[in-house]
Amino acid sequence: LDEETSKMIFSCNICSLCAAVCPEDLDTGKMLLEARRHYVEQTGGALKVHKPIVNYWKVGVNKWFSHVMPPPGRQKAKALFFTGCGLPRVAPELTVEIYNQLRRHYPDTGVIQLCCGAPVELIGMEEESAFNKKMIVDMMDSVGAEELWAACPDCLDDLTHGLPDVPKTTIWDKLAPVWE
Repeated sequence: LDEETSKMIFSCNICSLCAAVCPEDLDTGKMLLEARRHYVEQTGGALKVHKPIVNYWKVGVNKWFSHVMPPPGRQKAKALFFTGCGLPRVAPELTVEIYNQLRRHYPDTGVIQLCCGAPVELIGMEEESAFNKKMIVDMMDSVGAEELWAACPDCLDDLTHGLPDVPKTTIWDKLAPVWE
């Protein structure tokens, strides 16, 4: 693909607004995501400008920055607080406070700290995204978790599309009725 076509393919934010408002039911974002996947398949990788995004994702799934644990003192968790990669980096104290609030009201809640995979999914890196989803499922299985409660709306969206059989919601839906 030439440079101008590549720029066009990667210029969309994949926000789904076009699909919501188009009277012809055209989802340009979905079409461009497929074009991105084709680009990655044909070239063996994303654009050079996306290297920081790929590196950000690599850190978010690295064994030093990813973690799963059941509630303290237990071997299993019913649900996992899915922190994503941004919340713990930006607000580690708030992440801990949110987890403490979740455990106070839902004692069977564990935690999973991991990038959801949206960064690589949105630039068309299907293999990396699939690897990420397998990591999530393996981590859930390791503590017997059945549900994910996401802090980040982008994570929830990515998990909804990438793991359709896993029950999921936002932490806000869980905490709104009980926050102290």
